[in-house]
This record gives sequence, C-alpha cells and structure tokens, in this order.
Amino acid sequence: MNFSLLGLFVFVNQCVSYKILAVFPYNGRSHHNLFSTLVEELALRDHSVTVVNYFPMKNISKLRQIPLEYKVSGSDVVDIDDTLKNLPGILVNFHKALDTARAFKNLANSNCNKLMSNKEIQGIISSKTKFDLVIVEQFVTDCGLAVAFKLNAPIVGITAHILMPWTYSRLGALNHPAYVPNHFIGSGTKPGFWDKIQSALINIAFNIYFKYVIQKSDQMIINSVFEDVPDLDEIGKNISLILLNQYFPLTGSRLYGANVIEVGGLHIKENTTIDDEEIKSFIDKAESDVIYISFGTVASNFPDRIIKEIINFITKSSVKVLWKIDNVGNLNLPKNVLIRKWFPQTAVLCHPKVKAFITHSGMLSSIEAMHCGVPVISVPLFGDQFANAAAATEIGLGVTIDVSTMNERKINQALKTVMQDSYQIRAQNLSALWRDRPVSPLNLAIFWIEYVIRHKGNVELRPPTVDLGFYELLMLDVCGMAIGILISFCLFFSIIISLIRFIRRRHINPNKTKTQ
Repeated sequence: MNFSLLGLFVFVNQCVSYKILAVFPYNGRSHHNLFSTLVEELALRDHSVTVVNYFPMKNISKLRQIPLEYKVSGSDVVDIDDTLKNLPGILVNFHKALDTARAFKNLANSNCNKLMSNKEIQGIISSKTKFDLVIVEQFVTDCGLAVAFKLNAPIVGITAHILMPWTYSRLGALNHPAYVPNHFIGSGTKPGFWDKIQSALINIAFNIYFKYVIQKSDQMIINSVFEDVPDLDEIGKNISLILLNQYFPLTGSRLYGANVIEVGGLHIKENTTIDDEEIKSFIDKAESDVIYISFGTVASNFPDRIIKEIINFITKSSVKVLWKIDNVGNLNLPKNVLIRKWFPQTAVLCHPKVKAFITHSGMLSSIEAMHCGVPVISVPLFGDQFANAAAATEIGLGVTIDVSTMNERKINQALKTVMQDSYQIRAQNLSALWRDRPVSPLNLAIFWIEYVIRHKGNVELRPPTVDLGFYELLMLDVCGMAIGILISFCLFFSIIISLIRFIRRRHINPNKTKTQ
C-alpha cells in the first residue's frame, strides 16, 4: 500500500504543469527551427506555453502563439558580394567584424521595436500575468530580458549558436582568446600568435559596441514603453542557466560553469525519413554518390560567377547533386542536379548514399552533418560560420573553401578530398561520438527547464565569476599588489645598498689618505 502511494506521488509530481513564456525576438528561420522543437515538446508534455516569435508552430492545445510582424529587410539576409572584397591580410577579419557589428545593430533595433510595441506583450505585462519561467533567446538584443524582469520570473537563456562575445561575462564564463575561437576568425582552438591578437581586439571591440551602442539603444526603446527597467547587463546576470546549442565533439571542450548546459542537436528527430517521392527517387536511383548543397536561410544575391562555377562543377561531375537555392536565373541545368527551395535537410544528410555536404557552416547545418556522419566542404559567409567551419576542419570533418576565390577547380578538389576513405571513416566515427550520450539533448534541455522552475530560479548554478570585475577575474589587483611589493622591495634594497656603499666610501677614503 505504501509503495503504491509512493508511486502515485512520483507520478503526480512528474505530471505537474507549469506556465512558461518563451520570447524569441530574432526573425531568423534557422533559429526558429531549433526553438520550435523545444517549445512544442514542452507543450506536448502538458506545460502551458506562450511563445512570442515570427513563424507559426504546430497547433497544440497547450501552446499559445503571439506572432511578431515579419518583413524581410536588408538586415535579414547576407549579400555575398560584400564578402568578396579583396582586403589585405589582417584587415579581412576586422572587415568581417565591422560588417557583422553593423548588421547586429540593425537587427537589434528592429527586433526590439517589434517586441516592445506588441500589444499582446504589453497586455501580459500590464495585467501582471504569472509565469513560472521565461525562456529568452540570447543573441543580438536583450529586450526579452526586460519582459522577464517586468514579470518577475526566473530566466533560462537559449542560443542557436556558440556564445556571443558579450554573453560570457554575464554567465561567469571565460572567453579566452588563447583557445576560444572568435566568431569571425577561422582559427579553431589552436590559434596562431596574430590570431590571438585579432581575437582579443575584436572581443574587446564587440563588448564595448554591444554595451554602449546596441544595449543603449535597446534600453531607450524599453524605457519608452516600460518604467523602472534596470541595466540590461544586471538582469542578464540573473539568468539561472543557458541552453547552449553546441556540443564538445564539434566545437571543442570549453571552461563553463554549471549554469551552461550543452544541448547541441536538440532539434534533430531520430529516424527521419524522406517523404517527398521525387527527392527519395532521385537519391535511390543514383548509380554513384550523392552530394547536397545548401547555403542556409539568410544567404542571398549569389553572384552569377559563383552560380556558374557551381553549375560547371556539377555538369562535369559524375555525382548526383541536391541543391537548395531560391533562383539560378536562366542558366541551363544538367540532368544530374535537383533544384529545390527547401529540402528535409537532416533526412537527406542521413541517407546512406549522401557522401558530402557543401555548406555555409551555419551551426544547425554543422550539427546535422556531424549527427549524420557526412563530411563537409565549408564555405563560410557570415558571423559564427567562420568559427564553425574552422571547428569542422580542425576535427577532420571536412575542408574549407574561401568564398572570394571559390571556383570549379577548388570545388572539385575539395570534393575529391572529402570523398577519400579517411574522411568518410572519420565522419562516421565523429557521428558515433556525437550520438553517444546518457540522455537526448531535448530531454536534457527539458529536465533543466523544469529543474529551474521546481526551485523557483534559486538553483545556485552561477559561478562566483559572474560578480567579479574583469580586473578581479584576471587577478590584475593581485598582480598589481605583487608588482607594487616587488618594486617596494627593490627600492628598499637599492636604498640599503646605496647607503652601504656610501658608508664604506666614507670609512675607506680617510684610511687611504693617512697611508699616503
């Protein structure tokens, strides 16, 4: 009888329904693909979820959607021509960082305005609706943190990528340029001397730009709608934990506190199949290998030169090609290529006949290639793609091509490289390492979300480094004291030695005079 009651208690405790608000202010389709998987699963597990985002999700009874107005603008896409500028040496990386900073500023202002001006959000805050937790995306705008503050709810952060440079400090994590790759430098975890200098300078510049330009403009937008919202950095330090869309076999091991949970791959569903008969038949009937080409959801305006180089490569190749692209113009396409605006990417990559993936190295694409064990030919274009490409190359998952010099010969050479047995076997081994986990990343994410709610945000996961200044974290105060003491000792001994010499001269000189 007692065991029955205990079992009933455990069952009831596991079936508690919580009220969760999820705020995703960035209008990126790839980010939505990740977040929607988590939110929909929370709703299916009987939690009452309200989600604020740009794209529709599944119609689930426990899921309420608050749509933000979506309109494609210049800041939502990447113009490939901008990456083709032939800048000398070290200036290339600073050019990438500058372009990214400008794009982030436009994105942040646009996303924050749309979030703060939403009438349903304003209604939720003015009515003081009670939520057990607010999930907030950590990307280019912190306006979602203001919503969580006004609702006085615990906060869980989530990313669709590696940590942004300005996110480390609020989590108490160490963004050390000696081994943490900068988003915009393809140096991997073993950077050279000049790479370290560039990483350090770009990190400092981005942190200053984010705090004094992006966050300042966010704060002005927030203050025009709501009162008494404190400094966004201070709210950010109250994040209970962050769900990080990476996993160490791909991006390398990092020094994180207990408040950073790696859940890379949570969007991937097991046993995915290709339902589209045309795509399935195209792959199944291939007499040779198949490769897949996709440059993501934000790349646009491909120069005709690059499109022609890819088509020339496909025409002369014996492999079949699936190519995700919106428009190739009036160019003649060979019979061994299938063009679509969308493919079921994970299902395609996991098909046994697909042997290579030409990709922009977005985080989701990199994760899916790793999961399916398919070597990549990385062509990074923007943002964290350079770091992702460097990570894939460093671990032996593939090779990288510079988009500014991309041509038919280099594509063909790269394909021959990744089709070698060594790359194919390495990709399969990495896939096995990636998949071998004690619990699925989706279940892990949901456990930690429910954990924070159960303890009302008082989870004590934050490391003490969150509250330390940079001079304390780098022990500059201790070093300063040590240097000061050392200098004092040196001065003291210098004075003592000078006095001894002076006294000795005074005693020795009179004796010499007498002798003479």
